[in-house]
Amino acid sequence: QAVDRNFSPSTGAATMSSFVAFLSGADQYGRWVPEQEITASAYLGGSTVDFSQALFKYPVITIRSTAFWGSVTVIVPPNVAVEQDGAAIMGGFGDTGGLWTNSNTLGTTAPASPAAVTIRIVGTALMGRVNVAVNHRAAPAQVLSTQEVERILREVPPPASTTVQDFMAQALQAQVQAQQAAQAQQAAVAQAFAAAATAATPPPVAPTDPRAALLQGLVTAQAQGDRAAALQQVAQARQAAMTQVMAQTAAAAARTGDPQAVLLQQVLTGQTAPAPAPAPAAPAPAPAAMPTASAPPAPPTVAAGGGLQAMD
Repeated sequence: QAVDRNFSPSTGAATMSSFVAFLSGADQYGRWVPEQEITASAYLGGSTVDFSQALFKYPVITIRSTAFWGSVTVIVPPNVAVEQDGAAIMGGFGDTGGLWTNSNTLGTTAPASPAAVTIRIVGTALMGRVNVAVNHRAAPAQVLSTQEVERILREVPPPASTTVQDFMAQALQAQVQAQQAAQAQQAAVAQAFAAAATAATPPPVAPTDPRAALLQGLVTAQAQGDRAAALQQVAQARQAAMTQVMAQTAAAAARTGDPQAVLLQQVLTGQTAPAPAPAPAAPAPAPAAMPTASAPPAPPTVAAGGGLQAMD
């Protein structure tokens, strides 16, 4: 818990300068007035100092921190510059950590706008940790006069702390942004594969109108039919001319009495003699008569006297 609370005699506003946690927690959230020197330590416990709604009277604030088997967390608005100067033994101090490290960095937390307040953190982390977190949803910090601070504390009701909700929203937003980045990367990979496939595949042939295709087919068929008819007419005319020339030649030769010319003229004019009828076939000879069997001889007869009678 906070071990030092100083009250302004004129306004009764609490000004806190020391937060020490021993086997417990010492946290400060909400609206408060930080002093120029602050002590934040944790011994087998945890201490959180939140500057999200703090009323700053000093442009530079120094935090002396010691973490022994515990953790000290400092939360600042987005336009506050943080300087770290500490050592870590088997622990972590700021952005460094390990068996033995020394952290001496300026402007570790780079503000989005010109820094109105600078917070310096010095100390040691022994098997513990001292770290800084930025509340990006907090109002920008600004240095106020003592009279303005007293007026705000006297007239304006203290708002409820929203730091926990702000960090939950930041974590959710970071998760959504990570998912959107992964989806964008997947879409870019899919687009690259599609572009490669499109480059490797020939462009599809545009479909033609079926009516135009039918008309083209009819025109082609008609042209082919007209050509075939013309070729057939030429062949017939050529055959007729050859036949006429041969007939005239054969007629001229037949007048000379040449038998071959006469025969050629008969073939051309279709007056060839009919082929002789075939001779009638001779009747088939009758089959030979089969010989008939003779009657068997009569058996010998026996005489009445008991002797044999000679056979004829």
